[in-house]
Amino acid sequence: MFYRDERLALFIDGANLYAAGRALGFDIDYKLLRSEFIRRGKLVRAFYYTAMLETDEYSPIRPLVDWLNYNGFAMVTKPAKEFTDSMGRRKVKGNMDIELAVDAMEMAPHVDHIVIFSGDGDFKRLVESLQRQGVRVSVVSTIRSSPPMIADELRRQCDNFIELEELREVIGRPPRDCALCPRLADYRGALAAKHPGWFNAPVPSFGDHNARILILGLAPGVSGANRTGRPFTGDYAGDLLYTTLAKFGFANNAFRADPTDGLELRDCIVSNAVRCVPPGNKPTPAEIATCRGFLAARVSALPCLRAVVCLGRIAHETLLRAFGARLADHPFAHGARHAAGDLAIFDSYHCSRYNTNTGRLTAPMFEAVFADLRGYIDGL
Repeated sequence: MFYRDERLALFIDGANLYAAGRALGFDIDYKLLRSEFIRRGKLVRAFYYTAMLETDEYSPIRPLVDWLNYNGFAMVTKPAKEFTDSMGRRKVKGNMDIELAVDAMEMAPHVDHIVIFSGDGDFKRLVESLQRQGVRVSVVSTIRSSPPMIADELRRQCDNFIELEELREVIGRPPRDCALCPRLADYRGALAAKHPGWFNAPVPSFGDHNARILILGLAPGVSGANRTGRPFTGDYAGDLLYTTLAKFGFANNAFRADPTDGLELRDCIVSNAVRCVPPGNKPTPAEIATCRGFLAARVSALPCLRAVVCLGRIAHETLLRAFGARLADHPFAHGARHAAGDLAIFDSYHCSRYNTNTGRLTAPMFEAVFADLRGYIDGL
């Protein structure tokens, strides 16, 4: 879908993208958005379009506009018009379609790929024109809202349709106040009251967003990732995991159990089946199922993914369920390898202190899984 050497330009219909994000229940982090597309190609320019009420002394969108203007976005604004309709309702008119279309046509000779963040069907003719000039066009919007935010004719015309929901993990603001699982939300609240300096929120993934390898654990540890905000950081499991990753060339060996330690992962990313810390380190089946949507979004947002290492049976089974695969066809076993579509799945016992203290998992056993993984990746 994207090529590292292609020249990219982003055209963001601010109002449309905001509405799509809200329909899906998340807010866009524009710093992450820009970083994501810098990773996908050679970003030439990122345009953001919005209309602002000319009568407002202070517009609520002004802080965002100022921030974007100072952080690498080319801002295109114009005054919005306020009027009252025939029913006496206050309305605001401020369409930016013409401005976006003109700028896209001017940029066409200088780029290989244009990404339009809008589901507006009026852009179908623009996409046709850009394609005639040899420019590939991707459209970012959503069909998962009710009603869908993207027009069918626009989706059919573009070269690539990118589902916004599948970018949630990489460009969405972390849902620190997620309340989808009441028991987990209550537990986080109790921990926050007791330890206000801890992270105490759903823990985001950590690593290379162009990774070919996903390391999937169970859930944050209460004084580990829940405290530090980085997966497998602050408890024994991280010591074994990140030491092993460094040994096989998947990390820079800077791990010191501190999010500011300078640790960098190479060709891999680490996440959890459940993003919030569960009481007793035991999420319920309902909590695992609720968080599976975030896992599916994480997997979908990794364009280069080729292998997943599942640390424990729960990680293994929820991953397979996210793919719609039959568990009976892929039984969990330490050291086993499975195929799920184009992905290879490597199984390991979880690297918890309990498993290593009881001898269920030893360092050589754990390293054998990553030796197998290293051979598989090097052979691709």
